[in-house]
Amino acid sequence: MLLAYLIAHSREVSGSTLPSGPGRAAFAETCSRCHALPDPRQHAAADWPAVVMRMEQHMKDLKIGTASQTEVSQILLYLDRVSPHKPTAP
Repeated sequence: MLLAYLIAHSREVSGSTLPSGPGRAAFAETCSRCHALPDPRQHAAADWPAVVMRMEQHMKDLKIGTASQTEVSQILLYLDRVSPHKPTAP
């Protein structure tokens, strides 16, 4: 059951296919500590801050070295640049 869930929800991309831009290296290094890199376009830009905060908490819980605040800022800026932006309501 767990394997089926992981397969259904995996979104692996290789580091070479990540969109380029500032913060890409911090994203790739930090996120790959625990799992395969997700495609940053899988979430809307507005959704990423909550995902990053959740992942930071998982890293703390698992006692895995967390990113510095500078790296977190770089990651969030990168994700904002490369992720789709939902249109604003009229």
